[in-house]
Amino acid sequence: MGWFAVFGSGHSWSDPQVLLTAGGSGSDGLLVRGTIMLEFQLPESARPEPLLLYSQGGDWPLRLALQAVPGGGLSFVLEQSGSVLHQTLNPTCLGRTGRLRLLYAWDAPARTGRLTLEQPDGSQMQIAALAGPKPWRLRDLQALTGPLGYVAPAVEYVAFSSCMEPAGPAPALLPSTPIATPEGYRALMVCNGATWF
Repeated sequence: MGWFAVFGSGHSWSDPQVLLTAGGSGSDGLLVRGTIMLEFQLPESARPEPLLLYSQGGDWPLRLALQAVPGGGLSFVLEQSGSVLHQTLNPTCLGRTGRLRLLYAWDAPARTGRLTLEQPDGSQMQIAALAGPKPWRLRDLQALTGPLGYVAPAVEYVAFSSCMEPAGPAPALLPSTPIATPEGYRALMVCNGATWF
């Protein structure tokens, strides 16, 4: 399981085999856990600027709105079948407000999700916990970057994964990874700032 599609800069890539491995089959399949990631330039504007918009009604109503708001903030709103997840993040707290990466990750069976905003170099990040996220229909994920959705020119790419992707400067390291310290090898999970000196 992992990344199954990337769209941006006039290019696209997808791997349907990843979806089959994750249990999704056809456009009506459900992705019970996953990640939507996008990188973008934060627009400077005196009014809200949409970065990613999608809305559809029917038997599985859904509305996603990611907007840059005046003062350098970001507003994330996801409405799915009567449930609303809303979070506001302020990237100016990260020091620089140029290029940013946003990850919305969910695990519906575990009823947990998170919204992560970070500098692409991993130097700074904000993480907000989200309770009770819902699964996504594959057709809605596909439609996000299609003619029914809106992706702002400031967005470099949008990527989709079939699992909750880690975030941060070393997302590939497990807590049990052995790290060489002056006192010998220690698991990453027990290391702290004092361990390094």
